[in-house]
Amino acid sequence: MRENSIEYWIEEAKEVAGKIGVEPILPNKRIPRCKKQFDKMCDDDSRTLQPVQLFSQATMVVFDRILSEIKKGDNSATTLNSNFAFLNGTEILNMSNEELQKHRADL
Repeated sequence: MRENSIEYWIEEAKEVAGKIGVEPILPNKRIPRCKKQFDKMCDDDSRTLQPVQLFSQATMVVFDRILSEIKKGDNSATTLNSNFAFLNGTEILNMSNEELQKHRADL
């Protein structure tokens, strides 16, 4: 997902918005003014970013979250598979009684 450019994802979003009847525009937000001290700079980048840049940041955050959840789910599935693989019919038939006793005790 990260390999595609933001322009690709903007076109995808426009297409989906058109299908559901939403106007596909990225509105310019009002830039709030922050009171600055004479020796400080405003650290909030979102005040100076264009709508496309804000969309790009939000999209990458979502992509990162999706990827981390997929990895977490894959790790959980791998752990479950390794813990209960002995319940596979062909493996149980090929195990010795000692191995079955060990797996029974672990379970």
